[in-house]
Amino acid sequence: MSEYVGAIVLELDGKEIDVANVSVTINAGRKLVKTMNRLRRAKGFTKTVKEVMLKVTAVIDPDNPVVWEDIEGAKISIENPDGTLRESYLECGSISVGKQYDTENEARIDIDMYALDHVVE
Repeated sequence: MSEYVGAIVLELDGKEIDVANVSVTINAGRKLVKTMNRLRRAKGFTKTVKEVMLKVTAVIDPDNPVVWEDIEGAKISIENPDGTLRESYLECGSISVGKQYDTENEARIDIDMYALDHVVE
């Protein structure tokens, strides 16, 4: 049976902002080392810094204005409906911001973010 996410919340300065969609990309912290050799293939890898990148689509609330491009120290929490799994991305900050408008839905904003830590509770 499939598991569905129950709630996605962006916590910013004590306020909760509804999030419609989150896409997570984790760079594992390894990079190929390409060397000159007869086999013409990489010889190994080196360890680098692990990166967590997020693409967030949030609903714009006109009663709760946010300066989206200045987000720092935010927390994004994702939990399933029965509360047995909670995933949090900590110390999030915005990298780039883009707005989208649709005639059928509310105004939304797309934010590319980084997260300094990822915790499964």
